[in-house]
Amino acid sequence: MTATNPLGKLLRFREAHPVQEIHHDGVDWEYIVAGQGAQALLVLGGAMSTPESSFETIQHYETDFRLIAPAYPPVKTMAALTDGIVRILTAEGLGQPDSFQQVHVTGQSLGAGIAHVLIRRHPQFVDKLVLSGFGLYNEQNTKRARTAMRMFRLAPYRLITGYYRKRMRALLQPAEPEAREFYLAYMDDLFDRQLNRRKLIGQFELMADMVDHAAAYRVYEPVERPGRVLILQAKDDTGFAPDEQAALRDTYPGAQVHIFESGGHLAGLTQRAEFESLRRAFLIGQ
Repeated sequence: MTATNPLGKLLRFREAHPVQEIHHDGVDWEYIVAGQGAQALLVLGGAMSTPESSFETIQHYETDFRLIAPAYPPVKTMAALTDGIVRILTAEGLGQPDSFQQVHVTGQSLGAGIAHVLIRRHPQFVDKLVLSGFGLYNEQNTKRARTAMRMFRLAPYRLITGYYRKRMRALLQPAEPEAREFYLAYMDDLFDRQLNRRKLIGQFELMADMVDHAAAYRVYEPVERPGRVLILQAKDDTGFAPDEQAALRDTYPGAQVHIFESGGHLAGLTQRAEFESLRRAFLIGQ
């Protein structure tokens, strides 16, 4: 009997959703565009992701929205990255003076951090905002993040990927066995075929830049969008302490908030049905 390839559904997605590319400011910007909806949804994946890493979100919403999922090239700063994302949006006909259209934005973990900066640097582009698996570092974890970044800059690629393979296995323990098998196989594909040391370090540098230039990015300043922001967090998220999660909520007065009793850093996977019900109801009212 022939064994089933756990990445089979992703391989089919790749065939139907080729990666697009534009050149901007000396950088090649890759992204996936899909869907035919009247409204647009920008999908920002977490650390170690590529455009296709958000394939389940893309498939879930492509009958409702026009979706754009960008890669994160190693541009080092949140300013350069968010400016590049805006360039992708305008290349796709969004934000043009003669046909201006805002986009909804959904971001997970690092993607939520990017969205957090995007709405402050380019608020005119953002309509509804969904942030999941994210918080704003306290002083202790800010120091730890800076130390970790210094170590990652020196560490061999295999050591970094080995650490994150182990961490992903722990984060995926609450997930269904089939989902766990898929994402562990995908991590191997991601590290062995899609990413390299430069790209991976480039993603870590984005968070380091956000931490080091929090004042410039107005990270802790409130953005008042009552009813237009949804924050999804889990009490047992090991990536962000309770006070760091609360600090994020404090920057969005009037936001809708849902805190899962469990689910960890990847509540979108481990609490998939409830998570998607909440996000979908917020984005399209169903």
